[in-house]
Amino acid sequence: MVDKWRLIIDGPGHPAWNMAVDEALLNGQHLNNATPVLRFYTWDRPTLSIGHFQKANSISVERLQALGIYPVRRISGGAAVLHGCDLTYSVTARVGGHLPLGIMASCQYICRGILEGLQMLGIPAEFGQDRSSSDRPASCFVISASTDIVYQGRKLAGSAQHRKGEALLQHGSIMLRDNAQMLEQLFSSTAQDSIALEQILQRPLSDRELITTLRTGFSQALGIKLGESGLEKKERAMAEQLVEVVAHRWP
Repeated sequence: MVDKWRLIIDGPGHPAWNMAVDEALLNGQHLNNATPVLRFYTWDRPTLSIGHFQKANSISVERLQALGIYPVRRISGGAAVLHGCDLTYSVTARVGGHLPLGIMASCQYICRGILEGLQMLGIPAEFGQDRSSSDRPASCFVISASTDIVYQGRKLAGSAQHRKGEALLQHGSIMLRDNAQMLEQLFSSTAQDSIALEQILQRPLSDRELITTLRTGFSQALGIKLGESGLEKKERAMAEQLVEVVAHRWP
């Protein structure tokens, strides 16, 4: 039997709204055992999403202001992700059944959809390997792990999870266009360990083309049927309640 998931495709959104919607969808999974949701979205301004456990002093407020980057704290873990040149996805679902219980296993299971989509674009990407590091980097794309997706050793997509009971929220960022210059200005470190899709393909790639490809990739790799929808009334109401909460989580 094919599992049915909802597909939500959103355009550019305010950072606090983007995070509030994902949290509202997670609450729906936790409280109501709702249908799993795959959501794609972008950002209406340059944004730095900061991991739930990341210390505020690892980010320079002065540099954020100088570069015009809006900070927002995620409820998922991991290091900071610079948005604006990427496509962001989220999955909200309950573990069990086809979705493994473990964090690493469930993350890799979901990411199979991304790998399948990238294969359709002619990109033989793969999972990264965990690297030991004495200092945890402030930027997510400086170092890769076994739940990340890499191309020829360079990080292409990163993901992080948050659990609420048996419900999970997985956030992920897929690099679409090169943002190395801004990363270097923000973190004072080179971005040579990351790569964007347009650099690999050597051609422009629109959000729409990537979403269409990934939609097929998720369907084929996970054996799911995706039905496109928008937010339900109760989900939108919950997101509207959460926006102010999200906006005040940083620092």
